[in-house]
Amino acid sequence: MRDVGEEARTFIVARVQEIVAQRGAQIGDIDDTVDLIGASIIDSLGFVELMAAIEEEFDLELSFDDIDPEELTTVRGLAHATCQAPEPVRED
Repeated sequence: MRDVGEEARTFIVARVQEIVAQRGAQIGDIDDTVDLIGASIIDSLGFVELMAAIEEEFDLELSFDDIDPEELTTVRGLAHATCQAPEPVRED
């Protein structure tokens, strides 16, 4: 299990701000518990982009099996999923 807590949170917030900026908007602080899609901070495409960026940055595959569905689209839920993701198996 990875212990990337604050690093994951910081990355997720920065990436959400980038996605919002790409759409010509700006956003200030992002509460860890706000529903990013429900609050119209990002749309479903932005969420897919965010998940792909997390997987690439941390070299893992996100699994939401153990995440409460209501937490899934929050910074806290995504950071938790990142921390829970197993290390990838590397073939030499």
